[in-house]
Amino acid sequence: TMLFFTHSVVKLVYFAVRSKLFYRTLGIWNNPNSHPLFAESNARYHQIAVKKMRILLLAVIGTTVLSAISWTTITFIGDSVKKVIDPVTNETTYVEIPRLMVRSWYPYDPSHGMAHILTLIFQFYWLIFCMADANLLDVLFCSWLLFACEQIQHLKNIMKPLMEFSATLDTVVPNSGELFKAGSAEQPKEQEPLPPVTPPQGENMLDMDLRGIYSNRTDFTTTFRPTAGMTFNGGVGPNGLTKKQEMLVRSAIKYWVERHKHIV
Repeated sequence: TMLFFTHSVVKLVYFAVRSKLFYRTLGIWNNPNSHPLFAESNARYHQIAVKKMRILLLAVIGTTVLSAISWTTITFIGDSVKKVIDPVTNETTYVEIPRLMVRSWYPYDPSHGMAHILTLIFQFYWLIFCMADANLLDVLFCSWLLFACEQIQHLKNIMKPLMEFSATLDTVVPNSGELFKAGSAEQPKEQEPLPPVTPPQGENMLDMDLRGIYSNRTDFTTTFRPTAGMTFNGGVGPNGLTKKQEMLVRSAIKYWVERHKHIV
């Protein structure tokens, strides 16, 4: 019990010392700003993270209340006595003590009457808030982890479209204008879906996920030109992008890098 409540004090002190970092992270959570090309994906994974946080919060609050009720209930089971050993005769006696959840000293007699009822209510309130302080800070730490995991999924989801967007800067991409018209993080469907690849012996699912991100038939059919990056037909690059489209692609790359840096 002492370790449990001392741990609560340590977490509260840590929160006070690092409060600037806490509120900066919370501010980033509540910041709806996202890149326009990936706003849909960001909103979807943000909503998933918030849903998981809400479920975790409700579960921990329910368990905390149940723990306080259980602690109070077992207080009224059995005799409310403590064992006292006489140091002279070595005789053991049992002394009646107030029926309270936590043994403590009070300047009055909390054994019976209105004083006992008020002390019981105060200790129940104290238990609820002490356990809530301890557990809700853990919920905050776990919520950070949930948010970071969903943001990683968001970055993984937009990586393949981002590679297609960035390829328009220096390689010839057929129908590159369609990428900007879609404006979504979802990967455009190919005409002929690739058959499922059976992983070789000893290859895990992470390798399969990475292959799904980086392996694309268009990666091996793009045409590289030595004049990449120059202006063509009044536009930027071999696909004739407008200046606005070029800035959009470059800002998308910066968005991915900065978001990844923050998560790490």
